[in-house]
Amino acid sequence: MRLSTSTIVMPLLICVPFGLAIRDTLKSRSANGEHDEGNELRARHGDEAEQARAAADQEAAEAKEREDNARLSSSLRDLYGPEPASLGTLFAGVELGMTEVPSELERRLGKFAEAAHIDAAAHLEVTTNFGDRKQLRADHGAASEDEPCVDCRRQLTRITITPRPELDGELACELLSSQLEEAWGTSVKSDVGAHWLSPSTGHRATLVETDRCELTFDRFVPIDKFLNASPTSIVPIWAIGGPRSKLIESLGMNGNAPSDDRSGEPFRWDAPGLGAQLGSTTLTAYVKNGKIVTITASTNPSLTDASEVIDQISRVFHVSPTGTGTLRWKTTPPIEIDRNHGTRLYITVGAPQN
Repeated sequence: MRLSTSTIVMPLLICVPFGLAIRDTLKSRSANGEHDEGNELRARHGDEAEQARAAADQEAAEAKEREDNARLSSSLRDLYGPEPASLGTLFAGVELGMTEVPSELERRLGKFAEAAHIDAAAHLEVTTNFGDRKQLRADHGAASEDEPCVDCRRQLTRITITPRPELDGELACELLSSQLEEAWGTSVKSDVGAHWLSPSTGHRATLVETDRCELTFDRFVPIDKFLNASPTSIVPIWAIGGPRSKLIESLGMNGNAPSDDRSGEPFRWDAPGLGAQLGSTTLTAYVKNGKIVTITASTNPSLTDASEVIDQISRVFHVSPTGTGTLRWKTTPPIEIDRNHGTRLYITVGAPQN
């Protein structure tokens, strides 16, 4: 059968547009697919670049931290010497017990503090104490003085070094603790901190890592030298009943106390503390008619040292104490220890003062 022209033309007119539409759709999808792949590739490359930059920044920050820690570690090594409880090169020419701080030290501390404006790793505060009363402080190169101790021997009794808050104090303490253990050996621990003692020099170093980081250099005495019957005893039992002038002369306080032997005014002085603790011993002498009638001493010993002080008195005077909170030895002169004030130990030799 012969098809008419219209029968052939009409399907063509209908199919051709659909075909063209299908072709355009396929081309569009192909183009869109290539565009999406390009976007994904660029995004992937962007993420990789961002990650590379972040890694580089992290590496740079870690390198700076290592550099800062190395400077801090180097700075800290100037503070202590090779022997236990010894001062470092920053304090060359300085000794505990000296009566004057060399002006050279003040300049040196000033320069050391000024370095903080450039190098935070060297930002430390150093305080020197005279008889626990007079202080020379080097902070940003500035020095200030408190009132002098009129009744005390003017001696350098303590040097305290404190990392500043701007410097990572916790890190400084960690580095100091590690360095000191390496240089000086194992420390003696107490409720205060870590202690290093040098019996040959009588020097003590204490690292406190509680509320703030502090490294302190001061002096200590062993129990047998703290209290005995000899003229060298830190608690001068021998002076009871003797002239006031003799005790003053033995302490080297001639220029700091009234020269009139008839003066009834009490006078005080500071002496080294005991063992693995922190702080000095404070002593006061009471006078009547030119004679020493009472001497009191207060110190902050460890529990072990407190017990050894009690045993030492009994050994020296061959008598045991009576009492509990307050111990009394019926000796000549009489001795009393008051243990009712927490960790502080109060000793009275001679007639009790009301």
